[in-house]
Formats: sequence, C-alpha cells, structure tokens
Amino acid sequence: MALGPIDTCISGPMRRALLLLTLVLLFAGGFGCTQCSKDDPDGGVDAPQAPLSIREGGTERPDALIFAVTPSLSDTELRARYLPIAEYVAKQVGLPIEWRVLIDYAEMQSALTRYEVHLAVMSPFSYVEVKRQMPSLILIAVPVAGGVTTYSGYIVVREDGGFNSIADLKGRRFGFVDEFSASGYLYPLAYLRSQKIDPSSYFSETMFLGDHTRLLTALTDGRIDAGASFAIALSRPEGRPLKILAKTGRIPLDPWCASPRLDQELIDGIRGALVALSTRTEEGRQILNRTETNGFQVVGDDHYDGVRGVYRNVHGEGAPD
Repeated sequence: MALGPIDTCISGPMRRALLLLTLVLLFAGGFGCTQCSKDDPDGGVDAPQAPLSIREGGTERPDALIFAVTPSLSDTELRARYLPIAEYVAKQVGLPIEWRVLIDYAEMQSALTRYEVHLAVMSPFSYVEVKRQMPSLILIAVPVAGGVTTYSGYIVVREDGGFNSIADLKGRRFGFVDEFSASGYLYPLAYLRSQKIDPSSYFSETMFLGDHTRLLTALTDGRIDAGASFAIALSRPEGRPLKILAKTGRIPLDPWCASPRLDQELIDGIRGALVALSTRTEEGRQILNRTETNGFQVVGDDHYDGVRGVYRNVHGEGAPD
C-alpha cells in the first residue's frame, strides 16, 4: 500500500515519530524478504539445492577467454582432452579461446593469482592452495566420470618388475609428479606415511618428474621402479604393461575455475554451458570422447575439504583453509 503524504497539521515531534516508524517498517520488511529468498527460494519447505544467486564475479568481459590447464600431462595430451571442451564453452558465450601454455603446477597458481588466466582446469591440490591465497576464486563446476566426481590415486609399477607389495620397493627408485599434485604427490605421501614409510630414507632415490606423462615414461623406460599416478596409468597403449601396487585414496576431480574479475553474466554462461554438456547427446559425446567425463556438476568449495584434511595429516598446522 502506498504511503500518503504526512498531513501538514501533524506536529513536528509526531511527524518525526511517524517517519521513524515508517523507516523501521521498511527496513524490517526488506530484511525479511531477503531471508526468505536466501533460505527458501521457491517458497517451499523442501526446495531443491541450486547454485546460489549471488554475485561472484566482477565486470571484466575480455575480447577472448584465456584458458589454461594444470600441466599434469604433456601439452599434446592436454590439448586433445580439454581444448574441444574449452572451444565449446567459448562458442556458447560468444568469445574466442586462447590456450595458455604453462610450465608447471606453480605457474598455474601464479597465473590465476595475477589474473592472467580467465578460465582454468586445476589440480585439486592447486585449487585448494589458490583458494587460500585468493578466496574470491570462482569454482564453476567439476567433471562427473562414471557417475562420481572423484577418482583414485595409485602407486604403480611395471607388470614385469617383480614388485608385489610396498615392502618390495625398499631401496628402490620412486617417482612423484609435482609437489602440488594430489594423486602424484600429496595423497601417495599421506599413504606412505600411514605405512610408517619416510620416502627420503625408504627409497634409494625419489624424484619429481613434472607431469604424469613423464612419470609413466620414466617408469616404462626403467628410470624409476615405481611411481604415483592415477587411472590414466592403466590406459596407456604404449610402453610396458603396468599394474597397481596400492591405492592412495579417492580424490575430487579437477575443478573448472574462473577469475573473480569476469563479468557475472559471463560466469553464468560458462557454468551453464558446462552443466549442459553431457554424453547423453551426440554433440557431448563428440566433445568429451577423449576424456573419461560424462558431464559436469556444480559443487561447493567443501567438496575439496578432503584434500585439505590430507594436507593437514601430512604437514600439520598451516594447511590451506
């Protein structure tokens, strides 16, 4: 109901009291509507969960989307897996895509915190670390593979290596990927610690190979006797057959993230494009055919709390929050 003008015959003190009452009622009404919208957007008791309708981004709408992937594999393998998805997303939002080549995991973190990348696929551990440094980093969506949003980390050996247990690796050469790799370092380190194994003294040599492709090549070439990787190790057609010696845990799949400076409409468009992409359609099957991905799902930051927990178990205090 519209409020009419205050009658001029009302005294000054009474007029001030009515004005104050009006302001209080307006404030209370606005606050109440905000709470209802936040807690029960559909007005029902059991409204389904959905992405929050809050402003995540900024105002930047670039001429092209600069896209980068944590260099967990060779650049050739990364382009084959991720570039079709990135090009599809860019087409949906009406922008060209620019592929940014990164040297290592640390450069991904640096590129994001310096706002040099608009859209990125990150390793779970790198995501947690960048989120600690830049809380405004936007988690767009995560892949779904085999109906789940997690994958397994492994310690793998050559099938003809004669190793049947972790105990067989004492005094041998062991390979990690990168200190910011979840399956290639953090989770296998936690697993080895749980077995009362200190890699620096248990193995004759430990080395970081830089990415999973190089690690698996070093393993099949015989430069290392065992290494930490993930399921791709068992699907490589080239080289000697490999086998799993131990599982190091379930790990959240690599998140797709965006710079917090991107325009909100652009962020919504990117998220919508990914969520709409699925192997249930012919287009989706063509775009995703070089990956294990079936589709994408929107999750909260707490999806990566398990990674934070593993970090704390390994390193104690000072873990990424």
